Amino acid sequence: SWLVEGDASSASYPLALAAITGGTVTVTNCGSASIQGDSDFCKLLGKMGCEVKQTDTTTTVTGPQPPNVLKAIEGDVDMDSMT
Repeated sequence: SWLVEGDASSASYPLALAAITGGTVTVTNCGSASIQGDSDFCKLLGKMGCEVKQTDTTTTVTGPQPPNVLKAIEGDVDMDSMT
């Protein structure tokens, strides 16, 4: 039996939706054990004020709750490792 990992690029859209709405989204089959560079997108969301929880195979993002808001990331963001 083979398990094919979920697409981390596609998973970034619902995770970003959670970030901007203050909601919670969990994506399955794409977690901390992912071999895809863009699976690190959730780390950027964490730096922006989201709560990020990962298992080997899941990623959950909860956006900041009012009165808190997303924060800008200071300095340069190296996206090369996410490609």
